Amino acid sequence: MRRSLSSGIDPLAALMIALLAFLLVPSFHNAVVNRVTSSVTTVRKAIFPHYSSAFAAGASASTAIAGHLPNLAIDKFNNTYWAARAGDPGPFLKVSFHDPVDLAQIGFDSGAAGTTPVDDFLAQPRPHQVHLVFSNGTTTDLTLKDEDPKVAKNAQFYPIDAKQVSFVEIHIMSVYAPAGASPSSVAIAEVEFRVRD
Repeated sequence: MRRSLSSGIDPLAALMIALLAFLLVPSFHNAVVNRVTSSVTTVRKAIFPHYSSAFAAGASASTAIAGHLPNLAIDKFNNTYWAARAGDPGPFLKVSFHDPVDLAQIGFDSGAAGTTPVDDFLAQPRPHQVHLVFSNGTTTDLTLKDEDPKVAKNAQFYPIDAKQVSFVEIHIMSVYAPAGASPSSVAIAEVEFRVRD
C-alpha cells in the first residue's frame, strides 16, 4: 500500500535529516549549540546563580567631610570611609561604572570603620533605609542591618535587579544614630556590587 503525500514526512526520516544537518552543516550545528547553551545557561542562572564583582569607576556625593571623600567608599578597603557633612539634609553617594552593567547584588560595609577612636563604628550615624536610583530609571528601597564591618567580616549583600546601568545613586533616607551623641555625618565604609554570571 502506497503512503499518501498528504500524510506528511515520517518522523524517523525527519529525525535523520535533522541529525545529518547537525553533523554536516556548520551553520545549523552552531545555531543548535548556541540555542541549547543559551537555554541551559538561563536555567542555571535562575537555579544556581554565580556572582562576580563589578568594579566601580568613580564616586561622587552630595557632600563629604575632609579626609572622607566619596572615592573611599569604593576603594576596596573597609578601614576607610565616605562621610557626608552633618548638615547635609539629603546625603547621597553616586557610584559610576566604566561600561553599563547588569547589577544583581549590592553590598554595604556601613559606618565609620576606621582605625582610630574617632572612627569608631558607633560614633557616627550608619545608613538604615536607603533609596537606590539607577541610571536606567529604576529604583529600589532597602533596609540595611546595623552591623559593624569589623565584627561581621563581610559586607551585607542585598539582591537588586538593575539592567544596563552606568551609575547608581545611594540616597540615605534614615540612619542608625549614635545614642546620646550630637548630630554628625552619616558614613559608609564600602559599597560593593555583583553581577550574575
